[in-house]
Amino acid sequence: MSSNVEKNFWKKFWGIGTLWYLCQKLITMSKVTMEIGQRLIIEKYVQDAYDRLKNVPNPKMTDGLHKFICDCVGHLPATYGPKIQNKIIRELKAIVVSSDKERGDFRKNITFFEVKCSFLSKGVSYSITNIRNWHNFDYYVLCFIDVTNNFTPNFYVIKKDDINNFKLRGMNGTAESNTVNQNVGMRTAIQVDSPDMELLKSLNLLKDNSFESLYEFVDSFKMKKDKPKGYKFKFLDKTFDSDNTTENYINFLKFFILINRTYEYCGLDIIKASLGKFCSFDRQKLSPCSRRKKQYVRLYDAIYVSTYTSTQKKINHIRKIMEHYNSGVKHSVSIEVL
Repeated sequence: MSSNVEKNFWKKFWGIGTLWYLCQKLITMSKVTMEIGQRLIIEKYVQDAYDRLKNVPNPKMTDGLHKFICDCVGHLPATYGPKIQNKIIRELKAIVVSSDKERGDFRKNITFFEVKCSFLSKGVSYSITNIRNWHNFDYYVLCFIDVTNNFTPNFYVIKKDDINNFKLRGMNGTAESNTVNQNVGMRTAIQVDSPDMELLKSLNLLKDNSFESLYEFVDSFKMKKDKPKGYKFKFLDKTFDSDNTTENYINFLKFFILINRTYEYCGLDIIKASLGKFCSFDRQKLSPCSRRKKQYVRLYDAIYVSTYTSTQKKINHIRKIMEHYNSGVKHSVSIEVL
């Protein structure tokens, strides 16, 4: 009797033990399965992230501005900002300014510009970041890209100090902590259809928001070459004051021949001696370039004079004529430069 009870006890004991062991195995297997599942899930979204990086277009500087901007979609702000900035500078044919000079991003002649780019965020606002008021430049170029309208870039140019018309806050830290910092990078957001946007439009120095208008504005600061001033002078009672040096040169030669036509050492001889190979009584003896370009004149149906010469050469000819002329007269006459 006691033997049967003992056998039943051990059967139940081993049964319970087996059940407990199997349960522990199931729990362990379940944990392993969950870990494998989680690992697979993690690996999938990590791989998806890498796949997205591989598929992000690489903007090419040779592409048009609009396509370049579209190819920047998907890049991080820290990446697309400098890319678009450099593309704009390239399109403007401007000169890049080194960041360590703290004078903006580019210059045209001696005028300096800082570029800020922003995609429309959630259809609500544009961000202007890293505003550094201690930098020394003249204008902000704002490129706001409207993602709701075919990624169209809209350009604004405002004076540097006009950025302070908007509510600025620190890029990092609290207002209190930034009070002890000398130079604090600031930021602001401009919402569409807001008073701030209307203010920006009123401050905009461009004719419209197109790149063509931006180009025209920036290009107005390029180095303007002064038109060369004509060699103006007075000889005797005759004034030669045209802005065109060649015109003064020819008129002087005509006048000189006219007033010296009766002298033994006539004006034609003095001109021939002074101009040398640049004049001739035979047109075919002028230089091939003068004849081919037809840059010569005939004076009084007598002598051909090449005008295919520099301004300085023409001035030297006039001086030589005066030297020859004064060597044969009792009272010398000088050229009065105007």
